[in-house]
Amino acid sequence: MGFAAQWVEILSGPGGFEMLSSPVTQRLYVEVMGTNPSRFAWSPAHPVEQVSWLDAVAFCNAWSLTLGRSPAYEITPGSVVRLGGAGVRLPTVSEWARAAGAGPADDAGAGVPVDDLAWHGRNSHVDRDDGWAANEGEFWPLPEEDIVRFGTHEVAQKRPNPRGLYDMFGNVEEWVWGAPGDGGAVGDRVDPRRPGVAVATRGGSFLSEPELLAGATGSGGPTQRAFYIGFRCARSTRPL
Repeated sequence: MGFAAQWVEILSGPGGFEMLSSPVTQRLYVEVMGTNPSRFAWSPAHPVEQVSWLDAVAFCNAWSLTLGRSPAYEITPGSVVRLGGAGVRLPTVSEWARAAGAGPADDAGAGVPVDDLAWHGRNSHVDRDDGWAANEGEFWPLPEEDIVRFGTHEVAQKRPNPRGLYDMFGNVEEWVWGAPGDGGAVGDRVDPRRPGVAVATRGGSFLSEPELLAGATGSGGPTQRAFYIGFRCARSTRPL
């Protein structure tokens, strides 16, 4: 079966929460949802990608039910409302930051090479014809011998961070509960059909420059899907 993600306690006491030790894998996504939308469906241990933010919250609710927990969200065509409780959910922007810590650049400064900590744009080359080509979508294709191809990698192949979390930086960006920007405040409701609404991602991906990973913040529409975006789950241990 290979690596199996575990729940890792990040904060105890009131407001305490756990996070999954890796991004959601294709194996877990298929077990819960019955389908695999990923572009890089190379092994069940790769992170799931090509999932929207709405796909991610729907997964969280579905997994909550299989675990015997109440869903964390009320999902309708016009809104997603965060309900609280102990159901599986996306981490908030602030929770993700607490779990991530200072990031790989800080660890690298302490003597740990960034290549040991994260899959990024300088070490994620793949020797596969179905990898993403660096010139894909350009108007002037490169000669075949000059094409460099990239892709995701199996989770937990790099060193974990001090909290025991794998792939917090690089591999796939991760959808979180929050708005773009450093503050990340979004409240308890997201209206995915409202024009211009955006939600946040964190952590960078296999396409990111290594020196930018620690500050990697992104965003997308709630229905956007991309081959470099996945997600990781959280759950409250002592809801406020």
